[in-house]
Amino acid sequence: VSSNKFQQLTATTNGMALPYALQGSTVAFLSCSPDYGANTDTNMDIFGYDSSTQTVTQWLNTVGPTPIQLGTNCPYAWFAASDWTALPNLHPDLAASQRHLVWASTRNIPSTGAPGGNNPDGNYEVYWKDLLTAEVRQLTSTVGGDNVSAAAAANLWPRTSADGSRVAFVSNRDFGGPPISSNRYGLFLAASDGSIHRLTDAEIQVAREFPAFAMDAAGTRVVFASDADLIGLNTNHTCQIFALDLNSSNVTQITRTGLGVTNSRPILSGDGRKIAFVSNADFGTSNADGSEELWGC
Repeated sequence: VSSNKFQQLTATTNGMALPYALQGSTVAFLSCSPDYGANTDTNMDIFGYDSSTQTVTQWLNTVGPTPIQLGTNCPYAWFAASDWTALPNLHPDLAASQRHLVWASTRNIPSTGAPGGNNPDGNYEVYWKDLLTAEVRQLTSTVGGDNVSAAAAANLWPRTSADGSRVAFVSNRDFGGPPISSNRYGLFLAASDGSIHRLTDAEIQVAREFPAFAMDAAGTRVVFASDADLIGLNTNHTCQIFALDLNSSNVTQITRTGLGVTNSRPILSGDGRKIAFVSNADFGTSNADGSEELWGC
């Protein structure tokens, strides 16, 4: 950015490359293109591009049961709700240390964990990989099928701390906690050993394209969007932005807007001190037309 020059990082002849995380010189991306690694079956797999060496490494190689069809649901699958379950691997995140990778997958991937390699029903489960040792751990194990538009199990949008020891994610399963309403998700934290606990009773709505929460590099603070009234300041139940301190369990309501306003898609700086989000609020400045704008604090 400082040089104001553009560089093409990938070259696909058929397919696509979807970036999800940037840490240092490395970009984690999804692709169904056969141009990379051993992806001849055109599954949606995970790759890393290292700009310092200008090389692509395949971090995940899955097979079957239904390959992505180039020119049919690749690259178009990402934008079609009916093709959601055609994408076997979703939402990769790369730790700041660049050693650990997390993602959601419908594949029954050989792994250790909770319990490892136990996903025959094709749910979206959360996986963790040590890129140095190649160890893979399955962090969630739920049942119910892979159709996320219904009441089937879906564990999505894993975000990892810098050292890979903590993984926040959303799920429509309660993991033994308070029941979660239909088409809603709870916010959970998993340790790399597979232990899981719910971070808040608040329920959140999740979009395919954007996570509804973010976590800092230390894994000690989470921000999320919810219409819950967590501390008595959201009695009209509009979608607000909240911050949760994982050490103290203290909740702070960042936005306090009225009916007809939606605050969503928060992201958090690595040090946990700055937040950006999307809102159609005015906040007393210059958004009288109610457009969705990017805000920060």
